This record gives sequence, structure tokens and C-alpha cells, in this order.
Amino acid sequence: MEFEDIVGYTLRIGVILSITLLVIGMILLYYTGFSSGDDFKNIISPNSTINSKNFKISQISINAVTILYFGIIILISTPIIRVIVGIIQFYKERNITYFIITLIVLLNIMISIFFLNINML
Repeated sequence: MEFEDIVGYTLRIGVILSITLLVIGMILLYYTGFSSGDDFKNIISPNSTINSKNFKISQISINAVTILYFGIIILISTPIIRVIVGIIQFYKERNITYFIITLIVLLNIMISIFFLNINML
């Protein structure tokens, strides 16, 4: 299988899975969220109590907000997986220049996700 095919399948599967989870989460939120206090206005509010800081793996319960979180996590991780696939492919091809460049890209992404605390408001 060619490198472009692997990248294409990776991106397609990630986007389709993400969109599916986001649509399911939105539908569930619409039908069940209003009774539990989680509505669209609360989720999109800058002062919302529903945010990723309150999302703990040990306290996962399957509800609309959790499904939305997983959809967003998959959407964010799809390009990261694409970069990782690129690193593997460039290593296999012994293309050191692009291997190093892609490693730097992955390092930049990881630093921005895990170490930068940007307050947009």
C-alpha cells in the first residue's frame, strides 16, 4: 500500500468517526441534555462548567457531553496521527531530511497541546 493511500485512509477514518460521534452527541444532547442541565448555551459559554479541565478518565459516564468530547478528541488527533504515519514512512524510506522535519512538526504540536496554557479571553 502506498504512503498516500495510508494517509488518505487515516484522515478519512478519523474524520468520519469524529463527525459520527459529534452528530450522535449533538442529537443526544438535544434530546437528553436539557433535562440534565447541559444545554447548548452552557456548553458554548466561555464560563461553562463543562470543559476539558473537568473531564477525568476515572469519572467517565456515557452521556452526550462525553460523546462530544470523544468526537473532538478524535478530530484533534487525526492530523497528529497523520504526522506520526509520516514519521514512520519517512524512516522506512530512509529520508532523513523529511524524517527530522516531521519529528520537529510533531514536537511542536505536542508542546502546543501539553505545555502551552493560552487563555484566549
